Amino acid sequence: MNRTKRMVSLVLIMAVFASMAVTAMAAGYSIVVKNTNEAVKIDGKTFYAYKIFEASYNSNTSSIVYSYDAETCLNVVYNEKSGNELIEWLNGVDSNSDDVRAFADHVYTEYIKDEEVTAKGTATASGETATIDLNEAGYYLVYCEGSAVDDGDTITAAVSLTSTTPSVEISPKFDAPTIEKYIKHNEKDLWENVGDNQIGDIVEFKIISTVPDTYNYDSYTYIIHDEMDQGLTSKVNADSDVVIKVNDSGDSLADSLYEVKVNPADGCTFEIKVDILAAIEAGKMKKGDKLHVYYKAELNSGAWIYSEGKQHNIAKLEYSNNPYATGEGGTTATTGETAEHVVYDWTYNIAVNKVDDKNNALEGAKFVLAEKEIDISDLEINAEGVPTKTENLIGLVKITDGYCMATSADNTDNVTYVIDAGSIMLRGLDDSETYYLYEIKAPDGYNMATKPVTFKIDAEYNESGSETADNYPKFIVDETPVNEFKINIVNQAGTQLPTTGGMGTTIFYIMGTILVIGSAVLLVTRRRMKTEE
Repeated sequence: MNRTKRMVSLVLIMAVFASMAVTAMAAGYSIVVKNTNEAVKIDGKTFYAYKIFEASYNSNTSSIVYSYDAETCLNVVYNEKSGNELIEWLNGVDSNSDDVRAFADHVYTEYIKDEEVTAKGTATASGETATIDLNEAGYYLVYCEGSAVDDGDTITAAVSLTSTTPSVEISPKFDAPTIEKYIKHNEKDLWENVGDNQIGDIVEFKIISTVPDTYNYDSYTYIIHDEMDQGLTSKVNADSDVVIKVNDSGDSLADSLYEVKVNPADGCTFEIKVDILAAIEAGKMKKGDKLHVYYKAELNSGAWIYSEGKQHNIAKLEYSNNPYATGEGGTTATTGETAEHVVYDWTYNIAVNKVDDKNNALEGAKFVLAEKEIDISDLEINAEGVPTKTENLIGLVKITDGYCMATSADNTDNVTYVIDAGSIMLRGLDDSETYYLYEIKAPDGYNMATKPVTFKIDAEYNESGSETADNYPKFIVDETPVNEFKINIVNQAGTQLPTTGGMGTTIFYIMGTILVIGSAVLLVTRRRMKTEE
């Protein structure tokens, strides 16, 4: 196997002629490298230009004429061809073919890398632009010392400079894989960068990443790293907990082509290592395809509440970045990383206060929280005021200042469906739900509410999802917006109806006596009036 075939492929696709933007110059030549790929950065990276052939413009034929000069050009031999014979061969191949890419790889590895040759010009990028000034026309190979986000050496492009095109602007085709991160916004049923959930909900996540150019690679590192906040409990524990679909269609990728590792050494929650080369060889994917990766987590009782913050879920992609570090001969294969992509998950709370009609706090009331309108008689509440039927009720766990929505990690013994109110907090609410708070026992001496209190949280977010939008969230109680995340539930004092015994019978006796005496007086009065007549 020759050295070229052992080389890891170009991270950046080399084109024989890059896109050109011609600018008039008084003297000299220049190559302007302008990065247009937002996924990578070239600021501070150094670019080198090496002259391979002479180049001049023939006005009679309106074409560029190439030639070889041993004093100014690299003495390149490729496939036993050199000089004009090599030029003639290059002129006959497709600029996007593997032959041209192999030629560029060969020039770099055999005549530039680790060789004592001097570049015709160099430039260090400032921002996302680097300008290499040159004194001679020619056909140049440009490469970057350290590619976009790492330290891999990468061929950028091959360009021609002549008297008619003394300055060329190139936009390198950086072949760094990309990654995008999404969370399912359950209210909208859409994949976005922000969601909101009730504690105990299963939260869905999706990553979309690209399949890179793996031309002539013998191995390729492709690892998705995912990190979850303490408020999210990952449901990824094995390969089967992840679903990968190529271009989001057809069957999911066989788990023999990827591997899940939980709690890896880098401190993330889990990583997914995809065997890109094996999947390409098996015909399951190709360069430019999109991998849609699905997995889940649960919003747990440690989640940040709205007033405290929100949950972060962070993903990044680690990938092979240096085509010339093969691991052979003592060299170390290197990888780069994409920028981190973050999505956010929010949850909310409210205060519930039981008061009388003078806003004095009351104790002794009991409530249940339902996810829909119910008939409380269906709950079959026992003598202790506890429902024996809990369908459509929300399970809760008692905490210091109130109740938290229950999760799958809570033991059955810890979960209750009864809220003992005074003044309590309900923690971990979703903004997509309408909640129904039913009173099932009133404080002694007060009437029980006959209708539920309904409430809902209305939330909107900024573009990134990292903050709530202006004037949000909003709180709506019984379809009326209120200014605070607080519900005051008022009980009216009960009316004391008379009963047998005690003061009640005394009242009846007195009233009866009065009626008897009155009747007697009226009878006597009528008889006297009749006698006088």
